[in-house]
Amino acid sequence: MHLTPLSTEVRQVPVDTQRYIHKDLQGASQSVLSLPVSNEVFCEFFVRLYSLLGESYAIMYEGFVFGIYDQQADVSFSAGLSGFGASYYAQDGSDQMRELIRAFHDNLYSAELELKPCMIEFGHDFGTTTLGYQAGKFVITNQSEE
Repeated sequence: MHLTPLSTEVRQVPVDTQRYIHKDLQGASQSVLSLPVSNEVFCEFFVRLYSLLGESYAIMYEGFVFGIYDQQADVSFSAGLSGFGASYYAQDGSDQMRELIRAFHDNLYSAELELKPCMIEFGHDFGTTTLGYQAGKFVITNQSEE
């Protein structure tokens, strides 16, 4: 099934910093919704996840993953970057789960979310990538393996 990637436009909506918290990942999951493919999107996605959820993420080969618990809906899902791009993952790919994840995504891209300084480095087939936010600017560097 081909899905249109989620918009990464900043939204003029209030940010809820209490509804979503970190949760350790459990069990296998499937990609439910994805984002456009670009280093700029990947960087902002990481920075916004970090700013909302904190340092509770795992670094993986080719990316990262944040475990997320929606306290209001009592459901868990994850968000991350893999070799296939940036996506949201869940065990349940139902329309209801997609709507809950869209609500999280809208919250994540709120103009009111205060972006925090952060940095992550991960390896991949072509070398290493660093993504982050420092001095009010997004940071993206790629270093090739020699």
